[in-house]
Amino acid sequence: MYLFRDCIFVTACDCFTSVFAGFAIFSILGYMSFKTGLPIEQVAKGGPGLAFIAYPQALSIMPGGPFWAVIFFFMLLTLGLDSQFAFADVIISGLLDTFKQLRRHKVFVTISYCIVCFFLALPICAPGGIYLFTLMNEYASNLSVFACAFIEFILIAYIYGFNNFMEDIRMMLGKRPLEPVWFFTWCISGPIMTIIIFFSSVIRFRTPTEGNYEYPAYANALGWLMVCSSLIFIPSIMIYELIKAWKITDSSHYPVIDNMPHYLRMLVYASKPDIEWGPAKIENRYGRYGSKTDQSTSQYQSDIKHGNNNSAFELDNTFHLEL
Repeated sequence: MYLFRDCIFVTACDCFTSVFAGFAIFSILGYMSFKTGLPIEQVAKGGPGLAFIAYPQALSIMPGGPFWAVIFFFMLLTLGLDSQFAFADVIISGLLDTFKQLRRHKVFVTISYCIVCFFLALPICAPGGIYLFTLMNEYASNLSVFACAFIEFILIAYIYGFNNFMEDIRMMLGKRPLEPVWFFTWCISGPIMTIIIFFSSVIRFRTPTEGNYEYPAYANALGWLMVCSSLIFIPSIMIYELIKAWKITDSSHYPVIDNMPHYLRMLVYASKPDIEWGPAKIENRYGRYGSKTDQSTSQYQSDIKHGNNNSAFELDNTFHLEL
């Protein structure tokens, strides 16, 4: 009932916290610049050095420095744990949705994922780990993020359809809240801003450096491989779905495409939701999803009405028949 309100509240708090943190961080850096007599761009640079070198150094010259340092590093610890919860949940949920047989072993999957990530992160904790971190930070978390965001906007707003998406929200919330705002955000401003930021990042991109160290060619090639590793699945799955659609000859689900050429029929099949797409529970399938499961839904409702799935009802019925 209060899902929409809670989502707006959490998002607003997150935005306010980011703005407030900016005031807090740059006020500290300004204080450090005033004390040292150096321009602020020389006091600190972006990246891990800001959190682990410049900011702790600034706290150390403030009154009550040890107390603020303890609070600051405790905040970093909780922030890191909180971020890992979100990252882990995305991967684990994807695995469980793809391989449904793993759902009964969710605890084992979660522990296994954490162990694998622990060992994968060990090289970053080594003496040369800062070089690996900088390489991954510059490549893996920049260009590919905006490319994926742009594609996601296009898929949801234009291919799946803005109206279909809003209808799904209406099914869950009972209304279509702030529809003009979401239309402007998802269909207009979101795609435009992400593609502008993406091309701006490409134009301004420079090979990363760590201090005076310049990465060799093979390291930069590895970085571009990391960029492609998160993007390659999009065209790969698209080709896979097109091949599956090419082999489909039954058009009973979409009779309107009977007279289309086969290649156009393939595109229609690949771009339409599967016939089983919709709420997982049959009793929640109504509206535009009801036509897909009318027969199964009617059977389900009949079973409930007549107790066909109730073993106790069957026993009672048998007892009366014997009488």
